[in-house]
Amino acid sequence: LDSHTLTPVGKHFAESVPSSVSATAVLTGNTSWHRDYPKDSTFVGLTDEHGLRLLFHGDCGFPAKFLNNETVMLVGCGKIRTMNVWGTILKEAAISGPAKFAGVSQNGKRFALEFFDERGDPSLLLYECIAVFDTDTLHPVAMVRISEMPERQSWSAFSPDGRYFVAGNPNDLSLYDLQ
Repeated sequence: LDSHTLTPVGKHFAESVPSSVSATAVLTGNTSWHRDYPKDSTFVGLTDEHGLRLLFHGDCGFPAKFLNNETVMLVGCGKIRTMNVWGTILKEAAISGPAKFAGVSQNGKRFALEFFDERGDPSLLLYECIAVFDTDTLHPVAMVRISEMPERQSWSAFSPDGRYFVAGNPNDLSLYDLQ
């Protein structure tokens, strides 16, 4: 959907469980290729005008996300990986601890990952911080430490150009200038 008009953009695909959507393709993690790769547990499929194809397979990773129409990001096994829509790895960077996708700027130049630890049943957050990364270099440009713990997870958003970043929850909200 166009964020200003809420009208559909791009092509229509029949993919029923997308993990991320661009103007020209859909990513999914619900299709497996265990017959071809029996030792792998993570599969990223890409559906576009050519149909469904395997984009990535490996031993771990959270759902893949589009950073822009040509670049996909996958987090797992202590790494951030970016790849193009044909599965070629563009960059890899090491990270410490488990992380989840926390947003991307509209221009695709910056993205955020949430790092956290939780315990208990129901789970309780022990700590949470959000790191903002440059898409081209995978270098962190900012680290936001959440001091007022939310019940489940903080929210975050970028300005369209990636210059401003907001993070927070019902207890606390902060705006950052990332110049």
